[in-house]
Amino acid sequence: ELEPSTDAVTEGITHGRQRAVALRFAGGDSSFDLRSLNNSMTARTDGVTRPVDFENYQVSWSTAIGEGGRSEISAGYIEESNFYSTAGLLAPTEVPEASRTLHIAGSYAHDFGTRSSFETQVRYRERQSQFGDAGLFPDEFRDESVELAGLGGYRLRPKVLVEYGLYTKMRDGSLALTPRGGLVWQMTPNWQASTEVAHRVVDRDEELLYRDFIPSLYHRSGGCNQTEEACYRVAFDREGEQGERLSLSAMHREVGETLRLYFNEDFFNQLESLFLVTGDELPEVQLVASRRLTPTILATVESNYANGGGGVFYAADTPLENQVRYLVTSLDTQFQGTSTGVFLAFHHLQQELRSLDGSRSALASQDLEIDRLQVMLTQDLNILADLAADWAVQLNMELTRGSTLFDDQDDEDELRKSFVGGLAVRF
Repeated sequence: ELEPSTDAVTEGITHGRQRAVALRFAGGDSSFDLRSLNNSMTARTDGVTRPVDFENYQVSWSTAIGEGGRSEISAGYIEESNFYSTAGLLAPTEVPEASRTLHIAGSYAHDFGTRSSFETQVRYRERQSQFGDAGLFPDEFRDESVELAGLGGYRLRPKVLVEYGLYTKMRDGSLALTPRGGLVWQMTPNWQASTEVAHRVVDRDEELLYRDFIPSLYHRSGGCNQTEEACYRVAFDREGEQGERLSLSAMHREVGETLRLYFNEDFFNQLESLFLVTGDELPEVQLVASRRLTPTILATVESNYANGGGGVFYAADTPLENQVRYLVTSLDTQFQGTSTGVFLAFHHLQQELRSLDGSRSALASQDLEIDRLQVMLTQDLNILADLAADWAVQLNMELTRGSTLFDDQDDEDELRKSFVGGLAVRF
């Protein structure tokens, strides 16, 4: 639970509650997962108190089928109010004030020996959105989509792997096809190069008034996925001994649907996010390096930098040009001798809205710029005693500075601190 530090709260989060439950049952070649999130908080912006709620329930089942085959079925339900739009945030017109989403997915993958593999996916999503009286869409808006995907790989030569796939999305009488292809070349026993290309082709009679809106976590969108109009990626990877690794990649994405990209899974840090809109072009460079400092200490550095934009951001009936920039860097050190983990991360997020002629917008007070430093310590308690289950303690400290949109914009240089401790048990 989160409570204010003072009784008189003029702007910001007044109080909130976060609850999460995750259960996993595994046996043989099958597993069953159940997850539940129930989060709520109350925030004051511009002197108005607004509730923010987010509930998410998911269930999935995975099992092996035959020799080399595996199937997975999942279903989920999300109900939110003022979470995607965020009270006080200048959000694109496609983002609802409240919504209820049902999604069902199934997949089947099969490996045909060492030369080829194939995977097929089917996904269905239904969202009922509420935009309010001031929105461009009806107060209640229902949207359905069906997605089909086929992905495969074939080893053309011992050192060359060809990847192929086709992603299909049917929605509101429109059909979008995204063929994708890739090539993996094993240059040496330790080095390999890979390329990936995807481009969407849309078949519809007229331009849709409502474009799709998709929330996504940053660590799940590191490569080309189904939300881009086009995506191009080149990567070089080196695999060493005892977990050592070096990876350098460059990617260029052209955004095809409105996307809210979250950089923090914590419910109370949901303002650590950026909006990407249709037409944005986002070049990005990614670096991952793992090195064993001693026989029992493994350090991993990850750093991603992106700078782009150019899409038209429609908000409050005003077209604006979107510009985004982010730098995400982390250092994860594992002391394997004592089962201790030390994680340091730095995030810099920036989003600017400008008039289409390039001048600074009158709405620029809503521009976002956030810096966050995170230090997290994890200790496995089983190394201290022979416990019946896996016990671990976690301590997390965060320092944040910048223009979060629940706070007074005059206090952008104020340093906000948080400290959270937790205990995890795995049976």
